[in-house]
Amino acid sequence: LAVTAAGRESAEALLAKTRSELVSTTQGLKRSSAALEASQADLAEAKIALDKSKDAATELLRQRLGYHSEVVLWTDKATELEDELASTAAARKSAEAALAKLEARLRSTTQDLKQSS
Repeated sequence: LAVTAAGRESAEALLAKTRSELVSTTQGLKRSSAALEASQADLAEAKIALDKSKDAATELLRQRLGYHSEVVLWTDKATELEDELASTAAARKSAEAALAKLEARLRSTTQDLKQSS
């Protein structure tokens, strides 16, 4: 009977220790669960921030591509104007040369007329 009582006390002590460990483990699991939920919330916020950042980067890229397109258009226009300027300069030189010939002919004709009169 004494052995049975000692065994019973030992079993009760083991049961009490097991219950205590179970309570401790349950509390640890609750803390871990709360930490996991907080981490998941942080992760969701980070994902939202990342999506916003991607959207902003995409918009900036669209703007830069738009600016690039404008630069290309203005560069093409400048090239056209440079070509037109070169053509106009060549036409001016040609006109000046023709004018110089006409002036020379006019002087010559004027001298011929003066000599004839």
